[in-house]
Amino acid sequence: MRFIFKSLIFGVGAYGIVLKVSLVFTIFGVVLLILGRRRHNLVCKTCVNHVGSKVKCCSKCGVPLTDKNTANTVGMSKKVKVIGSLATAIMLCVFGVSLFAVIQNITIGNLATGVYSGYHPLYVQNESMWGVECDSTLSEGSFRHLIEADNIPNSIDVNSSCSSGTLILNVEQNGTIKSYEISNTNGEQQLDLSWLGQGYEVQLSVEHTLAKDINFVISWS
Repeated sequence: MRFIFKSLIFGVGAYGIVLKVSLVFTIFGVVLLILGRRRHNLVCKTCVNHVGSKVKCCSKCGVPLTDKNTANTVGMSKKVKVIGSLATAIMLCVFGVSLFAVIQNITIGNLATGVYSGYHPLYVQNESMWGVECDSTLSEGSFRHLIEADNIPNSIDVNSSCSSGTLILNVEQNGTIKSYEISNTNGEQQLDLSWLGQGYEVQLSVEHTLAKDINFVISWS
């Protein structure tokens, strides 16, 4: 939960900026409403009109203002209340729309065990290719892909990078696991998988720490 909250606060792209700005203005509007309700106003008892503290006569009914026909009340004028409420309502709507847009950019996939910001499959996951792009990982976890038993390759080509953190490619078959460090392959790198047996499916997983700007493409034939 704290990772999702962090992503919502820091936002994703342009929607994240709108989210943060609208959140600030919403809080500001709510604070103004609270402070306005706490402010003491001078009211004419004759017509219940809000008047200034230095005014001698009521602007609405014309009655001279004395200690007997004026009273202090807690609240705000109707005009200020309407403007404040309307502004707060508008900013809450903007906040809600931006929040929805940001959530749309946070994907917790069935084939991933972490929490991600800006995660989406970059390339079509098919019989000969698998690729993922991610703005940032908000927890430790892994991306996963299954190679069917009738398509076991002798080697795979990996092109991978991230600006921070680490990426480890795990290749698993029948309980045997081999791991390869692919945080930055500096171009395409070929990995020998001749140790794999035929007729058994292979589980690929890219294990990650907290990382940024993840981009990897794994292909085979």
